[in-house]
Amino acid sequence: MQANTISKDISIELDGGVRTRAFLAQPDVARPVGGVLLLHEISGVNFHLRGVAEYFAGLGYMALAPNLFGRLDERAENDYSQEGLARGVALMERYDDMAGVADLTTIVKAFRAMPGCSGKIATVGYCFGGRMAYLAGAYCGVDAVVGFYPTWVERYLDLADKIKCPMSLHFPERDALEAPDATSKVVARFADRSDVELFIYPGAGHAFDSDASRNVYRRFASQLANSRVALFLNRTIGSK
Repeated sequence: MQANTISKDISIELDGGVRTRAFLAQPDVARPVGGVLLLHEISGVNFHLRGVAEYFAGLGYMALAPNLFGRLDERAENDYSQEGLARGVALMERYDDMAGVADLTTIVKAFRAMPGCSGKIATVGYCFGGRMAYLAGAYCGVDAVVGFYPTWVERYLDLADKIKCPMSLHFPERDALEAPDATSKVVARFADRSDVELFIYPGAGHAFDSDASRNVYRRFASQLANSRVALFLNRTIGSK
């Protein structure tokens, strides 16, 4: 049974006095719980990601979904139409990953300090957000990392030794946004890490977990991946 949840829009102050919007969903419980920092795909904190936040809150976690594009676009909420995706791509092309890491460090600190948070934080990212979740594992001191079809992680494999926390990465069998050997490079780099789990989903393509995009959603892969992630979060940031 999922917990009752409470959700609201908030803002978080970044360095330089800039504020970015975020969606916060949390279980209606008195005891402190772990935090899931949801890092969006190029479409931003839209209706789909808000539903994902509610899902994780229903599992018993505080779920915070910040607008990573806040310095570029105050709202950055796009749908999955061709026009919406084009706006998302344009934002990502202007985004600086390492500047984003600095903002994520600030966001993680603010999240840990929120009333009701136990202090344990896992980043859970999708597509572009999966890459940022990986970078947060290297630089932001989070307790766990989850990536759904993360893009361009293979470009940052030189940072692998900086990631000291457990990590769970979920790849489609075929990802049209990646080089053909991208996933195999990531798998090979982490093959000797007992605290890193990597899964490949046969028949799935990019964005297989996005039930808002029916042409790419794959129910079996999505349900299996989310079950694995639920177990992973329970092991790493769940209440003991």
